[in-house]
Amino acid sequence: MLSGTAAATHSTEPEEKFAHSEGYTTVKFSYDGTFFMTGGNDSLIRAFKSNKSERDQEAQTFEYHSDGVLCLDTAKNRILVSGGEDSTTYAFNLATTTTTNHGAAAGNSIGGDNSDSNSNISTIATLTPKGTLFRSTLSICDVSASPNGMQVAIASHEDTISIVSLIDIGMVMLKLPGDSKNNKPQGDGGHKSPINSVHFSSDSRYLASSSCDGTIKIWDMQMDSPCCVKTFEKLAPACQVGDEFQQFKIRWSPDGSVLAVPGRAHDIHLIKRGSWTISDSTSDSGGSLRDGGHSGTVTHLAWSPTGRYLSSVSSGDSGNRVIIWEYSKRSVLVDRQHSSQLCQVEWHPHSNTIAFSDAMGSVSVWDDVIPKGHLPPHVAAPVKYGSKAKSEDTKSSLVKNASGKSKSSNAADDLFNDEAVDDANSGRDTRDSEDTRMAIGDNDDVESQGEDVESLNNFVVDDDGEGAAYIEPIPQWTPPTHVKVKPFQPGATPLVHGRQYLALNLIGSVVTIRQENASHNIVEVDFYDKSAHRDTHFRDTDSFCMASLSNQGCLFASKPSSKTSKESSDDAKPSLLSYRAFSSWSTVSNWVVGLPFSEEIECIALSSRGAAAVTSLGYLRLFTIGGVQLHIESLPNRVLTCTAYDNLLFIILESTGSLAHQAMETKEREYEYILMSIDGSEKYSQGVCVVSKESTITWAHFTEEGHPVVCDSAGIVRVLHRRSPRMTSKQAGQIINSHDINGENNFNCSASWIPIIDIRELARSRAKNESLWPVAITGTQLMTILCKDGTKYPTYPKPILAEFSLQIPLLRLKSQVGKLEEHVLRSRILYEQLVFESERTGKEYQGGINVFGSDSSTIGSSTGSIDKDQLEQDKSVLRLIQLACKDDKMQRAMDLVHLLYNPNSISAAIKIAMFNKQSTLAERLVQYQELVYQRNQELYGNDEDADVMDGDEDNDGFGSNLDPKRKRTRL
Repeated sequence: MLSGTAAATHSTEPEEKFAHSEGYTTVKFSYDGTFFMTGGNDSLIRAFKSNKSERDQEAQTFEYHSDGVLCLDTAKNRILVSGGEDSTTYAFNLATTTTTNHGAAAGNSIGGDNSDSNSNISTIATLTPKGTLFRSTLSICDVSASPNGMQVAIASHEDTISIVSLIDIGMVMLKLPGDSKNNKPQGDGGHKSPINSVHFSSDSRYLASSSCDGTIKIWDMQMDSPCCVKTFEKLAPACQVGDEFQQFKIRWSPDGSVLAVPGRAHDIHLIKRGSWTISDSTSDSGGSLRDGGHSGTVTHLAWSPTGRYLSSVSSGDSGNRVIIWEYSKRSVLVDRQHSSQLCQVEWHPHSNTIAFSDAMGSVSVWDDVIPKGHLPPHVAAPVKYGSKAKSEDTKSSLVKNASGKSKSSNAADDLFNDEAVDDANSGRDTRDSEDTRMAIGDNDDVESQGEDVESLNNFVVDDDGEGAAYIEPIPQWTPPTHVKVKPFQPGATPLVHGRQYLALNLIGSVVTIRQENASHNIVEVDFYDKSAHRDTHFRDTDSFCMASLSNQGCLFASKPSSKTSKESSDDAKPSLLSYRAFSSWSTVSNWVVGLPFSEEIECIALSSRGAAAVTSLGYLRLFTIGGVQLHIESLPNRVLTCTAYDNLLFIILESTGSLAHQAMETKEREYEYILMSIDGSEKYSQGVCVVSKESTITWAHFTEEGHPVVCDSAGIVRVLHRRSPRMTSKQAGQIINSHDINGENNFNCSASWIPIIDIRELARSRAKNESLWPVAITGTQLMTILCKDGTKYPTYPKPILAEFSLQIPLLRLKSQVGKLEEHVLRSRILYEQLVFESERTGKEYQGGINVFGSDSSTIGSSTGSIDKDQLEQDKSVLRLIQLACKDDKMQRAMDLVHLLYNPNSISAAIKIAMFNKQSTLAERLVQYQELVYQRNQELYGNDEDADVMDGDEDNDGFGSNLDPKRKRTRL
């Protein structure tokens, strides 16, 4: 809980002006602070001069709305936007007209001189309608012009946010619909109740919105399709639709790093950008403002121009208070009780002044609101060329450099100011007047001016109240220097309706069920094969949030229950790693280990050969199934996820380039992978883990044959294709049998990522409102769960698996030739990986009926299985050769011959060429066969297997009767 401080006392009192009839009243300063604009229940918009000496002058009145005005906002391109109960949003050009005592008038931009102390000059505001921006069916309750001046977000009492162009007036650029619409936005979805507030961040990247049920949503507006990136359910107080006095407002800080939201407990929540968290730490930019604050519901907020202070107003029987919080201390600085129900509050952009409105239609302007001895809340107004530069704000912007010369802190910026260009274009004299020379420095050359401008960073703000030497510029949003990777667990889902899948694969599922008001959860383990294991469940008192499931057991992990580092604390629990065996020859097979309080588990993996855990300290901790700590090593703190199979461990990391993209808030992501043994003894492969453009990795696993596979957010599933240099079945058999007693072997391999299926395209081809959740991949099938009705995650109870054939995205897949080419390529990739695994592990080749549809599983030797699978692939190639011969595509047929494994298959290709009367091709094939024979003779001498020239005369031309025990044909 944050502690409050006593509010400061004031010698000044707010100056109250009755602007409108009784009812809801809105207030907004013009972009440069020359005027403050008000809107009221009488449908009028009024412009009052904000300069203290001119506030008593009569306000300019503008009547465009037909009902009460509920919201106002200004853009830096001199545009005023208004919305009201007449369901209409208008845009106006806001400018000033300067009139002399002789009646001559000169037009100036709204950014012109606002420090007019000459009694012969009078400045008035003019509003020129640009047009109707938007018409709704219900009241417009909030508008927010983007800081870049390109568009405006409009919130009405509908559940839809409208984004309207300020360039092409009236053009609706985008609508962010609510959940009740059929066209739901991406991400978390839209609001479920009427919207009452919207606000753009300072860089126009994010749009924050709130609804009457208290839900807050953050929208990423730089995506191709704006997406809701974060939702805070019922964070703010609920309010009655149509009661404008209950409509609370949310506001971004000037640098865009924090979003201030009224809370339900009369407090203010501070949401940190990027992490989207609320923290009570004063060292964090998130948190809440509570103690010493409001006793009624907070309805409106406003940040000071520098972001040092936050003003808020509340309403209620005893809660009509204006409070100014010192943001860095999270404490009350100024607290004032008001006699009427308050509506809104706003800061002057260039002076120590706020304005607030109430239900009586009055607007109060409070000067010197921040007491002396505290840092100023504002940035000095820029010095305009040709102005008198005699106002107090202008004087306070002057600084003294080391040589004692006076300079303006904004003079250099004004050289490149668009408003200065406007002044020049409007005919104003910008030559070297006395005041201009004072602003940029007398008799100084350009080089010395640049040095002095750079030296401004060395000046310290004078906070003693005697006059500011240098006032900080408005901070701009800068991306965080460190972006933390958010690891995930493959097969896990978010918590939905109190249930969450911790693991889901072909073995079964692990589900945790949250128990309300209980000290434990329920964990259910459900298996697909009921004959192998019985379903089980247990009480979870450790709050497990991760699980990894294997045939022998399940590995669980939890986060620490307390951030404290005192191990003696009774309530604190460290991060735990727990293994539960399903069946074992040992009487006690379960084990639990606790990590230090400073270390927590990020992701885990389990196989039949061991367990792995990656921690927040960058440690990779490896265990045996029995819990023996086998290995530990340090990894970069960029691990995204990990998964295991047999003796393999597959780790995915975000690359440093990906973190740089995140820091710059771009959509590109880059990943790396490490493939190693689960005991840590060997590294088999590592490199780039490829994903689609602007995509992230969403799933990682191993195929049933032991090949790493990943899926990205674009729906592309890729397998890591690892293979050795091409070799014959005899060579493969020699390598398989060449492992020494320690199981060590030396071989070179190359690796590449092969796309094997597009699950998004597969879902679209089904023409149903469903998505596919990948579960596992076998040799030829993708096992998925169908998520229907637009859901993204598997539902409860555990759904039935659906099977889809893998299909590499080659061209012409609808033709017979394209289908055969895809089958040949996919079979060859799978075959080469199976051979590679045999070479690596020394185990028997695992091909045959499950992979290629042959009966090679009946063959006892691995060499025989390899020959059978080679023969199955040759049959598909021979079919392609036959189709090429029918179409007279001789070069294509010759290219296909090079894909044959078995030399006897060349004889079959020759017969196909002769059968189709392609004598030229047959001659070339005979020459190629002789070259293959000579090559085999050089490699194997008089080996009996090298005699491969004579084929079976009864062959049908498709190679179905070829001798399987032959060498491959490739040279």
